[in-house]
Amino acid sequence: MSGWVDEWIHAFPMLPSTPSPPHPFPMTNTYLPLDNWQLALSAALILNNINLSVSLKLGLARRLGIAALRMVIQLLLVGYILGWVFALDNPLWVLGLVLTMSAIAGNASVNRTRRRFPSIYWNSLVSILAASAFVTSLLVEGIIHIDPWYDPQYVIPLLGMVLGNALTGTSLALDRLMEDLV
Repeated sequence: MSGWVDEWIHAFPMLPSTPSPPHPFPMTNTYLPLDNWQLALSAALILNNINLSVSLKLGLARRLGIAALRMVIQLLLVGYILGWVFALDNPLWVLGLVLTMSAIAGNASVNRTRRRFPSIYWNSLVSILAASAFVTSLLVEGIIHIDPWYDPQYVIPLLGMVLGNALTGTSLALDRLMEDLV
């Protein structure tokens, strides 16, 4: 374990201070390839929904087709961007991306609320950044033991999941707070 995690664990005697056993599934930089039949199956599911919409006269076929096309384009773009991000081997670039993701989540949480107060954007950013940094660093250093700690293949997806939950919680709390104050 890294130094600050050891210090934190030793500060609380109720937590175990023994080194953790080796991870049962060692982390490798591999991916799961998809075969053509798997891609065809996913396309068949979308085409099935379009056929159901046409046969039941729901009027959703065009919207479903456009949504499927948008999904494919977005996934291709995200794949290319993540390929670049996962190749980063510099903690400063990863931290910059973490700050950018947190700023976008803070802004999105405020945009989901109807009422505002003067420093709502700053408060939202600080709360989301602090909470997500704490939870993600605890995951990365204390539970999963990623080496190096800034490996974007693991840090970015974990942070994305944590930020998604933090965004939802913050926006609900802000909305409820502002409704109760008015």
